[in-house]
Amino acid sequence: MKLDTLAYNIDEYEHSISEIMLKNELAEGDIKSICLSFEQVVGSVLMSMKGTGYCRWGVDDFLVEQWQSKEDGITLRGVVYWLVGGDGCDLFQIDVAKGTDILLYSFKFSQCKRIIKQTLYIGKTYNGWIINY
Repeated sequence: MKLDTLAYNIDEYEHSISEIMLKNELAEGDIKSICLSFEQVVGSVLMSMKGTGYCRWGVDDFLVEQWQSKEDGITLRGVVYWLVGGDGCDLFQIDVAKGTDILLYSFKFSQCKRIIKQTLYIGKTYNGWIINY
């Protein structure tokens, strides 16, 4: 599935994430701020998935259990808590690219402990949003 427009504007949240990504080193507070912004981003994407059960899902919290910062980006992994929905999506992985002219990132949700088999994928690309479920 490809999305061209979102349910609500996420520019403010993406700007906040982009500012944090400019830092050489990230602190725990930065990771929490990134997650708060991504909760809003995921909410907008899910609400935009009209005609699917996902449009009624809502993220409550991303609890980061581990994160890794590399030269080309960061990876956050942990448990996702849902306000509504979330069946089969207990764990998450968020990958955020560094050094790109626009903010590029992806979300992988799964039940498996090591996120081997994802049940929901949301990715922001140069060409829009890609969603696999």
